[in-house]
Amino acid sequence: MHSLSRLIPFVTLTVLSITPLVCAPVNGQTPNNSSPKVVLAEDPRDLIKLLPDAPPNWKITVSNGSNRITSIPSLTSTVTRIYLYVPHPAPAAVPPVPKSPQTTMIRLVDSAYDPEKMAMFANFKPSSNSNSGVQKTLVKDCPALEFTGKDSEAITIQLSPRFLVTLALKNQDDAAKNHWIETLKIPELLTALKSAPETPLPLHVLTMINFDELNPANNATYQTHYYTAEEIAETQKELNSHPPNQAFPPPPPQ
Repeated sequence: MHSLSRLIPFVTLTVLSITPLVCAPVNGQTPNNSSPKVVLAEDPRDLIKLLPDAPPNWKITVSNGSNRITSIPSLTSTVTRIYLYVPHPAPAAVPPVPKSPQTTMIRLVDSAYDPEKMAMFANFKPSSNSNSGVQKTLVKDCPALEFTGKDSEAITIQLSPRFLVTLALKNQDDAAKNHWIETLKIPELLTALKSAPETPLPLHVLTMINFDELNPANNATYQTHYYTAEEIAETQKELNSHPPNQAFPPPPPQ
């Protein structure tokens, strides 16, 4: 694994684990929701490696990711791949029948325990709401929310109090959802995510990343400074303790 910043070495994600695989608590809560953990999200360039390659007769049309500072404040990472179905060419004697494109989007989010990202799973209990079209269910023992629309369906799975994965399908048959869930290989995904490091914030310099595997010219990284509300308040207190036009005492004579 690469590190997000040279200041912060990352632990390598691995597909080996001696810890039993478990999903998020069924109630969808972090251990302490009033005082959530604040950690550094995984480098999105590493997370993208956990998304599946294109199945036969499909191709990847989007493969990108980025990280963002949130309001906790914290740092989250999101990676996305979109897959397009490419049917076999029809025989020359048979004119092709126009059909709406069949697509699947897979999005993996490292929320870094951001409670806003997990709010949809608060007080989770399997149930069905026919009015809203939302069904609360379990996928591989993980809490999941299913949304059904015209010619489309989506399912968001809470893999842990930190990680979410979303599948969004368009113009596919009823069996497609289960096929893509198996393509995700959730047990292997859980194993890899269990090894994700939990580097605490605050860190005063963060490396922000935008990358596009199919269009590398769009790749960009930059550094930004990060301060907690407590640090800002302490700095303001220090500034207020000095008279105007003399923010800090003059330096001692050399």
